[in-house]
Amino acid sequence: MAETWGPAIPMTVSRTTDQSGPATLTIHFGSAAETSPEAGSTIPTDSTTTSSGAADRVVTIDMKNKQDSEILQELLKATKATELGPTEEDQEAIRELEEQRERSARDSEMSREVNAKRKREAEALAQARRGLGLATA
Repeated sequence: MAETWGPAIPMTVSRTTDQSGPATLTIHFGSAAETSPEAGSTIPTDSTTTSSGAADRVVTIDMKNKQDSEILQELLKATKATELGPTEEDQEAIRELEEQRERSARDSEMSREVNAKRKREAEALAQARRGLGLATA
C-alpha cells in the first residue's frame, strides 16, 4: 500500500497484482473537515476508512477494459471535480521542454550528418589505400 496525496487531498492507494481479478477504483469520501487544508495532516488509516472510522460516501468505478480518458471522466463525475488548465509556470516549463526537444532534434541531425561525413571520408581513404596497395589499419 502506498500513501500519496494532492495539495490538499490525503489519499491511500492500494494496488494488487492479480490481473484476473476486478479492476476497480474505490473512492471513500470523508467529511469536509478531513479533506480541508486547515485539517493538517489527517490521513486515512487505510484504504477503506477515514480517521473518524467510516467513509461518508463510497463510489466504485469499474476500470476493466476502459481507456484512461474514460476512467478520468468517471472520476471527475463521481468527485464533482473540474479539470484545471496548466498554470503560467507549467506553460513556461512546457515551452522550455519543447525548445529543448527542438534543440535536441537539431543536434541529432547535425551529429548524423557529421558521422555520415566521417564515414564517407574513412571509406574514401580506405579505397584510396586499397588502390595504392597499402594495408588498412
